[in-house]
Amino acid sequence: MLGFGTIFRYQENYYVHLVETDDTIYAAKILDKEITRQLVRNRDLKSRDPRNRTSEKPMYCFVVLSTKDFAEQAAHYGIPAMATGISTEVIAVLNEEDTGALKEEIMNDGAVAHLLKKTLADLFNQNGGKVAKP
Repeated sequence: MLGFGTIFRYQENYYVHLVETDDTIYAAKILDKEITRQLVRNRDLKSRDPRNRTSEKPMYCFVVLSTKDFAEQAAHYGIPAMATGISTEVIAVLNEEDTGALKEEIMNDGAVAHLLKKTLADLFNQNGGKVAKP
C-alpha cells in the first residue's frame, strides 16, 4: 500500500499518492515545468481580479514542488480519483516541505471534494496529525 506523498508512475505519467479507499485511489498528477509555469501565470493573473475565485476552481488545485527530480513541477489534485487495482511503479517520496504544503492546501482548498478531505482527515487523525510515511 502506498502512503501519502509517495510518487508513483502510471501509464507514462507521475502522480503523488494522497489516500486510498476500497474502490478509489486519490492522487495528484505531476505536471511538467512548462505547464506548471502556464498554470501559475494564469492563476496569478486571474487572482488579481476579486471576481475570480481561483481558490474555488479545480483547475487551480495544485502545489509547486521542491522535491528532487520534481522541483518546479506542480502536483495537481483538482481531479484526483483513479480506480484501485492499477499497477504502479514507486519512484520516490515527497520531501517534508512538499508533503506539508500538499496536506495544508488540500485540507483548506474550497474546490476539493468533501470525501477526499474527510478520508485524508481520517488518515491524519489515525497518525496523530502526521502524514503517514510509505
